[in-house]
Amino acid sequence: MLAQKSAPSSPKIFMKYIKGCNKKALLHSAQKYGTPQYVLDKKQLQERIQNFKETFRKQVPQSDFFYAFKCNDFPELLKTVKSEGFNADVAGLFEMQMAKKLNFLTIIYSSPGKTKEELQYAVQNGIIISLDNLDELNLLISLKAKARVSIRINAIGTWSKFGIRLPELKQVIRK
Repeated sequence: MLAQKSAPSSPKIFMKYIKGCNKKALLHSAQKYGTPQYVLDKKQLQERIQNFKETFRKQVPQSDFFYAFKCNDFPELLKTVKSEGFNADVAGLFEMQMAKKLNFLTIIYSSPGKTKEELQYAVQNGIIISLDNLDELNLLISLKAKARVSIRINAIGTWSKFGIRLPELKQVIRK
């Protein structure tokens, strides 16, 4: 197989797609560091967060909001969503540690296939554990520690790595 090196694209061709930004600063950054790049417009992010929250709270006034770190764990973005009142939804040890380091007050660990090490960290740090199956519950019980848990329900009824099936729910609650 032959690999063909593509000609570098000019950052200027992307400028027509950018609205409401400092085009000169973006062009300078593209020329200095190359493309692609990720650029965080903190003001625009804050505006979108507020719009999202206001829109949602019109229908569900008592809402709490969680940002899924797996979408983008760029620290400045995380600090911004935290400052706008979002909580943390994490999916592994690294993300739990990052949420703690950034001082998120409410953290929920919602990943299938949780490990003993991750569960221990969550328990020790007051992180809410979203249970997805009986195996996770049994592993958590083996730690012999009190934990904050939520139960993700799989109402579809077929097997899924996400959620407790309704026929198992009574057993989970008893345990």
